[in-house]
Amino acid sequence: MFCKEALWGEKLFRGQLLLLKAKEIVLILSRTSRKNLKANYFHIMVQGVNKEYIFNTDKYMRKYHELIFFNLKKCNVNLLAYCIMNNHAHLLIYTENIEQMSKFMKSVDTAFSMYYNQNQNRVGVVFRNRFESETIKDRKHLINCIAYIHNNPVKVAMVVHPSEYKYSSYNSYIDGTIGEQIINLTFGSKENCIKIFDEIHKNYNNGDFIDYIENIDYNKKLKELIDIDMKGMQLSKKMPHKFVKKLYFEESIPISKLCKFFNLSRYEVYKIIK
Repeated sequence: MFCKEALWGEKLFRGQLLLLKAKEIVLILSRTSRKNLKANYFHIMVQGVNKEYIFNTDKYMRKYHELIFFNLKKCNVNLLAYCIMNNHAHLLIYTENIEQMSKFMKSVDTAFSMYYNQNQNRVGVVFRNRFESETIKDRKHLINCIAYIHNNPVKVAMVVHPSEYKYSSYNSYIDGTIGEQIINLTFGSKENCIKIFDEIHKNYNNGDFIDYIENIDYNKKLKELIDIDMKGMQLSKKMPHKFVKKLYFEESIPISKLCKFFNLSRYEVYKIIK
């Protein structure tokens, strides 16, 4: 099932783009971001009730993964990217019919809830709410969303590189098993995917892609949260580690911004939040 916009890459990645470096790729994507997508692309998140770790073992991660792929064809949905974490999961999908998205998520989550409750000898809801979703607005949003999803395990220091994480679609793009149809819906062609896939994930880690939903002034936000003058302070001597954890886990401040603001290496921040 191809949409007309699956051919966007033929125009976008022509000529000079193939020679651009990572930061220039960001520039080109931003120039094309005004070209909105049809409302067929959706970023979906599900989370355990009370933020419980419902995917806390390989057994439950495998089951949720299995149910996702079992229901794709039945509900006429294309899975563009995914990542299953310990207490939540991210999915990026394409569908011609928004009602199919709801049917798909209901089928997956209902089946998993029954399986989980039976194995945990419990009753009641397993997921917080139904599911959260947002429409992907444009191509820049789409590309950034893929990098965001794949970098979830890196963000919480579960792995150093997204390729090390088993329950995401990152390696399916690398080895080509993601399929030609999905690559056309995301990057336009296999050639385009090969050219920029690695770069967009690297740039996400460096902060270039991190604010894909809204443009946040993190320096201003941090200063407001801390409410003191941090000039000249050394975090290791003046600030407790639990404060960095609070900023990261409760305020969702990206690691790259914490590193820059506190003049810490990524490794030092990883040690604090682990």
